[in-house]
Amino acid sequence: VFNQLSHDLGGFREKIEKGAFHESLENPKHDVAALFNHDPNLILGRKSAKTLEMREDQKGLAVTIDPPDN
Repeated sequence: VFNQLSHDLGGFREKIEKGAFHESLENPKHDVAALFNHDPNLILGRKSAKTLEMREDQKGLAVTIDPPDN
């Protein structure tokens, strides 16, 4: 969610501003992957494969994933 402080992340908090994702969303060279538990071996979706769709809406980053069957 844009412009709201996160919960405590171990002694610090973060705030994401609207537009923070613009470069990653617009640059075709940035191949973003959605991972399960941050594991690069467990890819749920990928921008280049068109199985991961991301866009900024009024609230924050909206994500749609078409995960693999297995």
